[in-house]
Amino acid sequence: MKVEAVRIENFQCVRDSGIIAFDDHITVLVGQNESGKSAIFKALSHFNRGEVFEDVDVSTLSSIRRQLDSGTLSRENVEMVAIWFALEDQEKRQLALPRRLEEMPRLKIVKMLDNSYHVLTADGAPLSKVLINETIGGLITYLEDVQAKVRSIYCGRVKSKMSPDSSVFLERHKGEGKKDNLLLHSRYAKGIWNKIRAGDWLQVTKIAPDPLGNNPIALNAGLYFDLDVLLSKLIEAIKKQPKKAQTAFKKFKRGLNQLPEDHPLRDYIGSEALARLEALCDISPDSISTRGVSLLESKIISRIPEFVYLPRLEGVADSVSVHKLTTRELTESERLLRTLVRVSGLRPEATVKKEAVDRMKTLQEKSEILTEYVRKSCFLSDISIDLNLLNEDRDIGIAISSAGSYDPPSRRSHGFEWYLALFAKLTELAERRNIVVLLDDPAVHLHPIAQEKILPFLESQPFQIVLATHLPFMVNPEHLERIRVVKRTLTGSEVEQDWAKAQETLKGVWGALLTHYTGEVFLLVEGTNDRECYSVLSEACARAGKQHLRADVTIVPGGGNQLPDLAQALHSRGIFLLIVVDGDTAGQNIKKRALKLCPIDETRIIALNEIFPEQQNPTLTHLLSLEFRNRKTVREQGLFQVIASKQRGAKTFDDETLKRFEKVFASVNAVIAQRSARNVA
Repeated sequence: MKVEAVRIENFQCVRDSGIIAFDDHITVLVGQNESGKSAIFKALSHFNRGEVFEDVDVSTLSSIRRQLDSGTLSRENVEMVAIWFALEDQEKRQLALPRRLEEMPRLKIVKMLDNSYHVLTADGAPLSKVLINETIGGLITYLEDVQAKVRSIYCGRVKSKMSPDSSVFLERHKGEGKKDNLLLHSRYAKGIWNKIRAGDWLQVTKIAPDPLGNNPIALNAGLYFDLDVLLSKLIEAIKKQPKKAQTAFKKFKRGLNQLPEDHPLRDYIGSEALARLEALCDISPDSISTRGVSLLESKIISRIPEFVYLPRLEGVADSVSVHKLTTRELTESERLLRTLVRVSGLRPEATVKKEAVDRMKTLQEKSEILTEYVRKSCFLSDISIDLNLLNEDRDIGIAISSAGSYDPPSRRSHGFEWYLALFAKLTELAERRNIVVLLDDPAVHLHPIAQEKILPFLESQPFQIVLATHLPFMVNPEHLERIRVVKRTLTGSEVEQDWAKAQETLKGVWGALLTHYTGEVFLLVEGTNDRECYSVLSEACARAGKQHLRADVTIVPGGGNQLPDLAQALHSRGIFLLIVVDGDTAGQNIKKRALKLCPIDETRIIALNEIFPEQQNPTLTHLLSLEFRNRKTVREQGLFQVIASKQRGAKTFDDETLKRFEKVFASVNAVIAQRSARNVA
């Protein structure tokens, strides 16, 4: 389950956070001290099943607390945390969702002050109420469709069977001519061959013509089962009492118990069809509990991701008992050490039984494995980690060698101790599924160079991460679209959507960006994919002898809608910049806002529709020829993945694509040339 957005209400200093959009990988909360970032994290951790909201958690910044105390408002009517999410395709298959629900792009789950959960559509309507009426109609339609298929299958009786015959003829009605019979061979009726007798009725769902032009051949067969009657009773029961659809379905399933799993009728009422029926019935009125939650909603609630809040990290233990490693009595620090031991592949309980030489060899091999694994994301290039048996082989210990020192974790710097604990904790969490990790002010003890090294490690995690930070170097300047500004007002903490009102808070972000990028001219584009594409195509145009971007141009991704705010910040710091945006509505809106915020000449903001007026709403994708977009590698790997691969010497772009990008680069170069001419004059 992928979290797309959250909203916190009525919790501590957060009266209403507004909708906080989540990035697929890392979402960054920035804000001054006491802005409410930690309160947002605490509220999200309270969203977890098993956690409870108390009245004391209710914000005092509204009248909610007074209404609760006076009894004019009940806890079940107070919304605390809402998440918008999209179900993964695999989850949809596992839940066997009704098709109407499959089509919904996102759903919403709200946790109330009484700790109940409500499942809603994206616009806030209760899911069950939205689906029940159309579900009953859809259920009946589905059943009648199945029934029509069942009624159309071949049903015939055995004309004669004489042992050890290996085939029989089936007839639809008594006295049917042999040329109209269906031929059944024993190999297509293995499960029932010894049971069938002359006169028995059989059902067949798969028939093939005989290659010699004789009787058609039955490719399966089962003893007659009156599924038509069962379906009729189910349809009739649901039509008479729609509110009892689930009860009727349970009775139908009991009737199916007599139908063998290998029976041909299972083609029409197999596990997938039953799952679909069950899903439809799970949102029928009689599936709704006294708390107003249907079985389908309960299944969805059971898949709520867990928010793992890490306000601080315990350091990795220096050592732990070998025996204790196999128990559940470990402290948090000892669990982190156990994770590192597991990463190395070391089995201490088996290693202690080896001869001295073999034991030393094993410890050395496993230490090298752990060292290599940690070194990939560590800011210390000379790091070496040793695992050793201590205390007469009763304990397993860890020591780190770097910069001439050799010490256990507790005697290393605060920065490295935190890093090793984070590495171990995220490695441990990577084994879990369906979680969102909340990191509060990470890397505060690390040098900026080390902070930058941490970011790729966080990017590589298989779960979503939300981090709150004051540190400029914990913000990836290539992904400004991930930043959410949290501010504190008289009415509580909230997310500020208008960055023009948060310039003080964003100082660190702009500082990180100017440290990351250098150059005479900054060319702002909408996102990271745009930056990659323009960069690669500029190099391709240069190789083809066509106009390309000048060497003094630095391409900077502007974070989509945040691009105008970035332009304003850079311009105020004396940076000469140009902007290229798509020619669609979104690009036009970015251009209008950039002109409003940033006092630069309009010619320095280039929209693609101005370069290609013959195209309607042209975007960056439209600059790539249809021939390129339809290539097999593009369809299989993705457009921008293939573009990035061009830097590694893959096949060059076609001439049509190069000509279009050359026009863009020529427009950019012309604006820069005008500036140079004015400076000379």
